[in-house]
Amino acid sequence: MTDDRNFLHEMERRLHDWKAEILKFRVIAELADLDTQIEYYQIIEDIVKKEEAVKEKLADYNESGSVNRSSLKNEIDILRQHVEDAIESAMIRIN
Repeated sequence: MTDDRNFLHEMERRLHDWKAEILKFRVIAELADLDTQIEYYQIIEDIVKKEEAVKEKLADYNESGSVNRSSLKNEIDILRQHVEDAIESAMIRIN
């Protein structure tokens, strides 16, 4: 049970961090010229879609009850890595 709570707490922290990064990207995009804005917003939208996939899997995880959650954790971990890779790539491109 503690492991589940720690996992959920860690994912909540990451979601919070991702939200802050996305907000920074949006501010930078707002200040860019129109063509660059379009490119930046496409990058941001890709991150948001990946983030939503994580949120959906977390909802599945929460609804799964005490059923073996290891496969859901693995799926969430893979999706989490996709988000973090996209954010890292965006930091290079947008910053």
